[in-house]
Amino acid sequence: MTEPKRCHEEGMLAGMDFAMPPFDIAWLDREQSVPCCNVVCSDCGAVVRRIDGHALRPEKFRKPADYAALYAAEVPDPAVLKRVGSGATSRSYVCRCSGCSVGGAVLLSTGGPDAWSCGGHRFDQGFALD
Repeated sequence: MTEPKRCHEEGMLAGMDFAMPPFDIAWLDREQSVPCCNVVCSDCGAVVRRIDGHALRPEKFRKPADYAALYAAEVPDPAVLKRVGSGATSRSYVCRCSGCSVGGAVLLSTGGPDAWSCGGHRFDQGFALD
């Protein structure tokens, strides 16, 4: 079995202006910006869930249990998310103990929750993404 490929800079989180890869690939080409689709949390062990087109309402998240409830919800509670304004172009990311909203792009090596990083991918990025 081959070792999983890992994204540069521990992976990247990105808002809605950045397309998610069409399948499980590692971001290896620094000339392109490809969000990681397999972010994992080393604190709670969860694969990070993303919620497209919504920002987290910070006032609704005071403790890890608040993130855990959103992570577990089949349909996210609209009371804890915002879609208007910058929320519509944001992508929210959440695990069982933490979360963040991103409008632009954030490298996990320098931003985002400290415990998050690329969990590895089956394929590397050996082609151009349009």
